Amino acid sequence: MNSPHVLGRHGWGLVAVACIVGMAFANPVSAQKKTTALMGAGLGGLAGAYVSTAVVVTNARLGNYRFSPDEISWELVPIPAMAVTAAIIGYQRPKRMWKGVAWGTLGFGAGTGVGALLGRLAWGPGSGQWAGGVIGGAVGIITGGTLGWVRWEDEGEGVPVELTLGTVTLPW
Repeated sequence: MNSPHVLGRHGWGLVAVACIVGMAFANPVSAQKKTTALMGAGLGGLAGAYVSTAVVVTNARLGNYRFSPDEISWELVPIPAMAVTAAIIGYQRPKRMWKGVAWGTLGFGAGTGVGALLGRLAWGPGSGQWAGGVIGGAVGIITGGTLGWVRWEDEGEGVPVELTLGTVTLPW
């Protein structure tokens, strides 16, 4: 099947895998760092898949329906983006990654509950409540995960956040 997208149907996933494999074997490091990076990639990919689902659900709630998998393109960007980000953080700062996973999980639970309540109020019971829960869970994953790895302050690993891709200084 020909895909009109720049990288094709599976291109983004292949790019993410190539980046992770290249990063994992670029320097001789401990097996623990490689393992944490690969776990980060897997967990980030799963979180990205959930966020992508929430993007599709949000679009459907706004009246922009997708009728086949071929119509989904940019909505899948969170999968490789979150996988690569979590892999880099897991490789460079394993404790931060696990803190982000814990906070992201808590954010998911809280966001799902709040989102389901707001969805029920905004769109009614049933599908409205479900859609609100999905959207709220995604917001919780992103918010909790980001706060977890940015706010980590143990053994001198506080902000600024330094990653291979650059330095981000946050006013916390």
